[in-house]
Amino acid sequence: MNTDNRLYSGVRGVAMVALFASASIGSAAIASVRGADESARETVVQPEGERRPARLSPAVLTVTGRGVVTARPDRATVRLGAVAQGQTAAQAQEEVSRVLQATLKAIEDLKLPGMMVQTSTVSLQPVYAHDEPRDGMMFPRITGYQASNTIQVRLDNLGSVGSVIDTGLKAGANQLDGVWFELKDDLEQRSKALEQAAHEARRKAQVLSSAVSVRLDGIQEISEGGIDVVRPMYRRGMETMAMADGSGTPIEPGDVRIEAMVTVTYRISE
Repeated sequence: MNTDNRLYSGVRGVAMVALFASASIGSAAIASVRGADESARETVVQPEGERRPARLSPAVLTVTGRGVVTARPDRATVRLGAVAQGQTAAQAQEEVSRVLQATLKAIEDLKLPGMMVQTSTVSLQPVYAHDEPRDGMMFPRITGYQASNTIQVRLDNLGSVGSVIDTGLKAGANQLDGVWFELKDDLEQRSKALEQAAHEARRKAQVLSSAVSVRLDGIQEISEGGIDVVRPMYRRGMETMAMADGSGTPIEPGDVRIEAMVTVTYRISE
């Protein structure tokens, strides 16, 4: 290749490099302008006259009311059973089964109307003894087994509760878990308790609004805080004293107590 051709190639290469550099600078400049334009559009400030005023939360007064209703129970549940121990699991279970069968037969022979009997719990577990520690370690040893069985007797006649307990204990039952009293249907009492709670909340709101000279403008929100039913329970241990003097087991059920809570939020204004 002669000198003129080499010179021409060199000049042509320089020109191409310059052209590409110019194109790159132009593209970067256009991108920069576009970015600035979009940034400007994003940061446009809304005219003062077109701004929306902030919404203010209304003034409110929140109160809680409580309602309590009591009622005489019309249903009782008696839980009693037997516990026995034996050298083997089979011996312990056989003894408990024998006692429970006798107890069930005696109670069923009472032929009380509306009575329902069902098994509540069944349990069988080993009985451990701890030997003298050796090398600072205790080694438990199985010495026998303990079995238990509990039945649940539901009664609609509360006057028969004492007879069921006495009959079961005389038949061989040696465990009394207790007696629970309840209402067959407590919907009416629950409704009354809620109504009382709502009225009390209203009275509180009226007293407070009058004291601070504001007006109640209506209810914004009302919610139920829950209903608790407190059922009277027969204490264990009384049957032992009753059996000792032959007077029979005394039963005084007491009242079922139903408590309701209601929270009410009122809108207020001056």
